[in-house]
Amino acid sequence: MRELLGRLSALDPDAENAVRVIDFFDALVAAHSGLDGLIRGAAVLAGVPAGLDEADRHIRLRIGPDGHRLDPVPLRDTWAMTSLGDSGTARVWIERTAGLSSSDAMILERLSAGVQLVLDRTRTKSAFRDPALVEVLLDGNATDAVRRDAARKLGMPDQLKARVVATLPIGAGVEESGAVDWLPSALLRWHTRMGRVGASIVPMTRDWTGDADTLVRAGIGPVTGLTELPKAWQAAFDVLRLTAAGTLEDPGPRQLRHDAIGGLALLPRLMDREIAEIDDVGALESAARLGPWTFTVLEAITSHKSLRQAAASLHMHHSTLSERLRQLELELGYSFDAPEGRGRLYIALALRRLQRSSNLP
Repeated sequence: MRELLGRLSALDPDAENAVRVIDFFDALVAAHSGLDGLIRGAAVLAGVPAGLDEADRHIRLRIGPDGHRLDPVPLRDTWAMTSLGDSGTARVWIERTAGLSSSDAMILERLSAGVQLVLDRTRTKSAFRDPALVEVLLDGNATDAVRRDAARKLGMPDQLKARVVATLPIGAGVEESGAVDWLPSALLRWHTRMGRVGASIVPMTRDWTGDADTLVRAGIGPVTGLTELPKAWQAAFDVLRLTAAGTLEDPGPRQLRHDAIGGLALLPRLMDREIAEIDDVGALESAARLGPWTFTVLEAITSHKSLRQAAASLHMHHSTLSERLRQLELELGYSFDAPEGRGRLYIALALRRLQRSSNLP
């Protein structure tokens, strides 16, 4: 279809728009976008709100063209709408009431196909492992009654105490595969995908607070109850953004706990728009020209008590480390010996990790 439309696009602008819509949704599906991402994409493309209603699993999403969630409203027969699957219990729509264009029709067609793929992918033989129900629990727009019903179907206790863990795999190609082989077993039971990021609800009876030997980046949220799971998910996601891959280019902690980093957990909410304007972050990138060792040296000096400990962690002689630190101090313009200088460096490195994670959903 894409090849045919591509040939027609030179003659028909509507065909060219259709190609763009197809490519847009294909990219979302390839990135394993969840229901939220697909509905948001349709709304942005159409310029009007879009939505999904899945009665069997109590999923109701409605998102405006600015990408923000909207309150559910009664469905109108005048909207462009289509049913999914054979049961007819799931419907998607765009809130166009008149003058449906060929682009609108293609948006609705690709939206329904993408949503059906996600629903099929997340529908398992056992409701106790249904990822779509986990997504409902983490949805801040779900009512308490809907959330309790989803929890009951998942076999969760009424007085649940759990952590939410946001995860990213470490390793080329793993993330795109859609497999969950990289996940520790403690995170597998109540797990779903939010775009590129894994989301797991872990009861305190199987508490998981990190494992240095596991090849996974993890933001571990605070202990919470059923009604606070959406806030716990947001906290876990924010903490994930402060982790690093633990590589030469991106050194730093692979796993962090929300209740162990204090006020640092607020940075993602406070700083997203201002990071690009902070001179210290730009200076770090400029310092990278000194050598591939730049960030591992800076990370080591902020995470060890002494120069000798930092040098040992890098398998480097302390005199060599001292010389490299001298070069970095000249480049960055402040000393790492003073407490305020080391604190300044620690915050700058955290902000750099935060900036590098800005493409996460």
